[in-house]
Amino acid sequence: MAIKIITDSTSDLTAEVAKKWDIEVEPLTISFGDEVFADGVDITRREFYERLSVCTSLPTTAQVNPERFYNSFKKHTDEGNQVVCVLISQVFSGTIQSALIAMDMLGEAAKDVFIIDSKTACLALGALAIEAAKLRDLGLEVNELVKQVNELKEKVILYAIVDDLKYLAMGGRLSKTNKVIGSLLGIKPIVLVTKDEIKPVEKVRGTAKGCEWLVSKLEQDPSDLTKTVFAGHTNAPEKLEQFINIAGDKDYMKNAMQGEIGPTVGVHGGPGCIGFAYFRK
Repeated sequence: MAIKIITDSTSDLTAEVAKKWDIEVEPLTISFGDEVFADGVDITRREFYERLSVCTSLPTTAQVNPERFYNSFKKHTDEGNQVVCVLISQVFSGTIQSALIAMDMLGEAAKDVFIIDSKTACLALGALAIEAAKLRDLGLEVNELVKQVNELKEKVILYAIVDDLKYLAMGGRLSKTNKVIGSLLGIKPIVLVTKDEIKPVEKVRGTAKGCEWLVSKLEQDPSDLTKTVFAGHTNAPEKLEQFINIAGDKDYMKNAMQGEIGPTVGVHGGPGCIGFAYFRK
């Protein structure tokens, strides 16, 4: 009996990475007004950020619908497989609720489906899904795999450096006055995503200072180098390159995966953000 790993598109796994690790990715939807797109299916990351840069009101994202999960679960269980579904925090999205509804629709076959609330999103969710795939490939039986992933999710964190305060202001997370003052001063908020929370942890002036702060933080709170490290950006590869150059030859950068952050974080942070996800020791 094989184990199938499923995650959602907020994990920011590219098609190539998902294929490499045999991870199925179910898309959330993104709406710009009346136009609705399946994340990563009907709209690319670049197209999303191009639209975001000229929009006057923020797009919305919606959870994966139960039917998509049901069809996937049924296909795999009909083939005699078990399913481990590692999904975005239920605090951030209703996607887990959709997966639970799909389980109820399965009937007896639901015993072979396991839902894990990652308590996170974005690159951190992607890193956790990859670790689940690694455990599967080691041959762990499903209950042990689920147990270890639940332990790992308590250690995975994501830092993000926000570039443009415009999108936080548009989303009501920042007053217009603070947005204007912050923009004039070149303020870049740094947020931490962990255990169902997105919280500001620092403010710096300029991207370079943000990168230096993050490098310093990683020295104080080092990563587990046996686990996935994931660095990403929101349509700003040059800023990610800036972080990589500042980090230099640090051990945690030697095997770091690189990717592009999608709409879940991007809709609030906008283009130009840098994110770094890792597992604490």
